[in-house]
Amino acid sequence: MKMSNTACWQNFLALTTISIRQQLASRYWLVLLLIVGWPLIQVLRLSFDAGQGAYTAANAQNTLIGFPIIILAMGLGVQIITGCIEQNTLETTYTVPGKTYTIWLAEMVAATVLMISSELILALITALFFTSFPIATLVGALQSAVFYLALFYQPNPQRVWQYRKPV
Repeated sequence: MKMSNTACWQNFLALTTISIRQQLASRYWLVLLLIVGWPLIQVLRLSFDAGQGAYTAANAQNTLIGFPIIILAMGLGVQIITGCIEQNTLETTYTVPGKTYTIWLAEMVAATVLMISSELILALITALFFTSFPIATLVGALQSAVFYLALFYQPNPQRVWQYRKPV
């Protein structure tokens, strides 16, 4: 019996929601610290570096928005697999027939949603307190973050089983 398209999308949305909760887990405060702390560090850096001057649009893409989003992407990419290892669900998750691609896609979409929301908050802070920038700045910062997310995400469970904790 084949599922309808609506039921497939509802299942995918539920899986994405579960993936967001799993990726943040008890470490959600690190994301908030990164998003709020990085602009504060830049304010301190600007106040102590009087000769450097103000930030430009290129600084907005690379320094003010891009760098914290890349750090977040690397953390999320690693957290996807280590979260499965900590909960002892790695084998179950990736050995269910026909579901590996759906799980992988839901986890990538969940991480991308977290990165986009963090990027929008950082963009608002940057636009209000540092400098104006074109919308292409957000696209460039997100492209580099998605690259690092895919780089640090290792969906092959056989690579990770060697690092599993003994039971």
